[in-house]
Amino acid sequence: MEKNECGANGVFTAPNSIFGVKINSCCITHDAAYRKGGTKADRKKADIYFLKDMIKKGVFKPIAYIYYFAVRAYGWLCWNKK
Repeated sequence: MEKNECGANGVFTAPNSIFGVKINSCCITHDAAYRKGGTKADRKKADIYFLKDMIKKGVFKPIAYIYYFAVRAYGWLCWNKK
């Protein structure tokens, strides 16, 4: 079974598959950008890439936007500010 990499580093876990579309790789890339950190603009860029990555994988756009808005609203808690 694939380890779930989606969620906020032990704070909560989000599904790593949406209607059968695996998004684990999207979450891993997004988490790496968050660990790297940077400015507010860098965070927004990471979140937009996450959204586009999910859509490219085949996630239904309205569902991808729910994930996107969640990371925009709460991602600051995990962002490595520099």
